[in-house]
Amino acid sequence: MSIEYLNQVVDFKRPKIDDEYLRGFVLDYSDSLTLLNVLDHNFYLNGFTVIRNSDITGYRAYDKDDYFLNQALRLKSIKAARKPKVDLSNWASLLLTAQKLFPLLTIHREAISSNVCFVGKLVSVTEKTFTLYDIDPDANWDRPCRRKLADLTKVDFGGGYEDALWRVAKEENLIPEKVI
Repeated sequence: MSIEYLNQVVDFKRPKIDDEYLRGFVLDYSDSLTLLNVLDHNFYLNGFTVIRNSDITGYRAYDKDDYFLNQALRLKSIKAARKPKVDLSNWASLLLTAQKLFPLLTIHREAISSNVCFVGKLVSVTEKTFTLYDIDPDANWDRPCRRKLADLTKVDFGGGYEDALWRVAKEENLIPEKVI
């Protein structure tokens, strides 16, 4: 990744992890992680995603004004969101800083199971693991579960799904107490 692609839309290929490309505005990156403001296929921004750079096998930057995508974004007045103040040094730092800014995190371990994700609130982080207080698709809190940081491939936050789950859980007053 190059600094020249900051705030531009890029499609990322991660074929060992996901058959679909991942599209978004590149907001920041480190040696190991990249932060995107996700742009879905319907031309709507949908929160933020952080991916492992080691999973990226290729990318396409929409770096010319005359690309259809850039023309459509201009006509719809879509611009990248302001970069959230998250730390991309490593997964542990990312989880801690993202949890302070967003009520729920979505955890992906796509190399283990590409069809399963976990949504919840961070309980703790160690050097090798993290514990997430999981919330199910009906906004019911489950139990805290410990997972390995090394298994993470993608973390989402600030998107429509996380927002909807949080609002329902908050409305039902079911927020767990032992979280960061």
